[in-house]
Amino acid sequence: MCRHVLNAQVFVQCAECDHWYPCSECHDERETHELKLEDHVRMTCAACRKIFTVDLRAFSEDDSTCPSCGNNFMPPSVTPESRSHDEACAVLRGDLEALLSVESVLGFVGHAGPGAVG
Repeated sequence: MCRHVLNAQVFVQCAECDHWYPCSECHDERETHELKLEDHVRMTCAACRKIFTVDLRAFSEDDSTCPSCGNNFMPPSVTPESRSHDEACAVLRGDLEALLSVESVLGFVGHAGPGAVG
């Protein structure tokens, strides 16, 4: 699981080491080289686990769904910072329903507080 992008929907294969990572930060924390994306990038959909290739030279928003299952692999990123901000705003507004919807989108159940995973 990626701690940088909490709702990562795709894994990218590094052309240099052939390892798969949900984001470049995860790769760079574990490898001795930086993730450099080539013109053609192999990806794995997080929903159906099918591998596909994306041509970054011709990539557009229209290409942001898995060709096998249609999963949108480029939703707006949810980061620990954005999640904390959304939760804080919901608490300040007293908006329990909004807080619960943030947790349901992220897939957490029984969330006990900031940083806790249920």
